[in-house]
Formats: sequence, C-alpha cells, structure tokens
Amino acid sequence: MTLEYASSILHWRNLHYHWGINEIIMFKQSMKFLKNYHIFQNMQILFGIVMCSIGLKAFLIPNGFLDGGITGIALLLNSIFEIETSISILWRTSPYVILAYVYLSKKVALKSLISIFILSLFLFFENFSPITDDKLLISIFGGLFVGIGIGITVKNGAVLDGTEILGVL
Repeated sequence: MTLEYASSILHWRNLHYHWGINEIIMFKQSMKFLKNYHIFQNMQILFGIVMCSIGLKAFLIPNGFLDGGITGIALLLNSIFEIETSISILWRTSPYVILAYVYLSKKVALKSLISIFILSLFLFFENFSPITDDKLLISIFGGLFVGIGIGITVKNGAVLDGTEILGVL
C-alpha cells in the first residue's frame, strides 16, 4: 500500500467522514508501512556508510591509495598538507549539498548532509591496522567496500561524496 493510495482515499471528493472500517485500517497499515520503510532505508544508508568507511580506513588510506571525487581530493590534501581527511570532506562537499537542495530536493540534500557528516565521524574515529600489503588485494577489496557502500547509499536517496550528486543530476 502506498502513500498515494492512502492519500487518495483521504482526499477523495472530500468525503473522509464516510470512511468505513476497512479504509481506516488500510490507511493505518499504509502509514505503518511507510514508517517502517523509512527506518529500513535509514538503516541501509548507515550500513553503506560503514562499508565505505571500512573500505577507506582498512584498505585505501593506510596503504596510500586514493579514491575518486571529493574523498580523493581530501585524501590527496591529507598526504600533501596533513589536512584531516574528515574535515576536508565536510567543507568540500558543502557546495554539492547546496546543488542537491536546489536541483534535487530538500530531502536528498538533508539525507546527504547527514550521511556525509556520519562518514566524516567514522573516518575521524575509526582506526584499523592495514589488513594486507598486497596492492592487488588492497585495490580489489578497498574498491569493493567503497563501491558497495556508495551504491547502497545512493540507492536509498543519499550520497557520500559531493560529486555523486552530479551523477544523480
């Protein structure tokens, strides 16, 4: 049951005082479904953030590999100027979040801002020792974890890197 169906029942010819018990039950079930769906969607976004941060902190960053987009620029600035990666990600993605607010929606911009903030917190506080020294395994598993994290997050309406907003546009 979707919100559109429940809304059409609610607003159909402004006769909401003629509802029967079945319509009321269906409306309540649809609202419960939507609440559970948003919780599930936010949990998937959190899982994507964790996957991306594991890929970055356990594989790519300790071994000197770079990622693409704003995250890659932040990693490059960290290696050259010793600027903290998480802080650099936060302030470099702000123009892209504004773009998302203007061109996509307020919801996507808010979800993206929260996701980027949580990713920055994870990158700041997580500490992993390098898992392997093999460059092939680092690139495969680092890319796999980061790619799965970004894919899950984008699928659920948020982004972890500012340049992904350009891809969504």
